[in-house]
Amino acid sequence: MDIEDAIWLSKVSYMGSIGWRNPGCAVALTCSPSIVTTDTGPKNLNVASLAGFTVKVRAPDSTRNKYLYGDTLRVRLIVTSLDTVKTLTWRHDQLIRSTIECILVNAAKPSQFDPNISPQKVARFVDLKVVGRPYAKHYSGVFSTAPFTAGPRHRYF
Repeated sequence: MDIEDAIWLSKVSYMGSIGWRNPGCAVALTCSPSIVTTDTGPKNLNVASLAGFTVKVRAPDSTRNKYLYGDTLRVRLIVTSLDTVKTLTWRHDQLIRSTIECILVNAAKPSQFDPNISPQKVARFVDLKVVGRPYAKHYSGVFSTAPFTAGPRHRYF
């Protein structure tokens, strides 16, 4: 399947009561299928989902802050499926970098779902661990969400 190597923002609805008020919920859905209606019918256009990536957001022991450790989300991006994906035209580094960009955008904008979220419940940092092949691990790190409050900084990878 050929999907253009760019990030295009679109609203995708996920139905159900899954706690939109908590920082980290949008991040947890970053690699979920996003069925979009196209001129040829509904398609999953989320390349991270098509690549088989998964995201896990680690919750602290205390449920008081839900997903936050202070002002930080702890996230694991699991990219072990890279070795088996053969239908995408994206390079492995493009897949990883674009998915990280989307994780940071989703972490920076929790108020898109609830304008009443207090500033104390906003993730200011993402402690990201990329799990997979050794070459993918160097993408791990602690990232500020501040540059991503207006959306992606990069659109082409």
